[in-house]
Amino acid sequence: MEKTEIVVGDFMARHIDPMNWQVFERREIKGTSKRKGEIDWVALPNFYGSLKLALVKMRDLARERKMPRGDLETAIAAIEVADENFLKELKKAVG
Repeated sequence: MEKTEIVVGDFMARHIDPMNWQVFERREIKGTSKRKGEIDWVALPNFYGSLKLALVKMRDLARERKMPRGDLETAIAAIEVADENFLKELKKAVG
């Protein structure tokens, strides 16, 4: 089976087997590993039965990482911008 990967910013959906997609985040490796401090793809612990569900998780994570503190209107505006940027990056990634 060919492994399909879709990279959007610091997130990647990878088709890991016929029934599952997994989301990865590009971030600093932590812990006691010899690779501690390196930036690489880190698998998140959940699996998704469809690409759509994996992309929704990636979008939600992208929102969370850019969520400002403040009032509700500021949060809604930040969500709209984050979603717009995510969709632009997704369209670019899938060509």
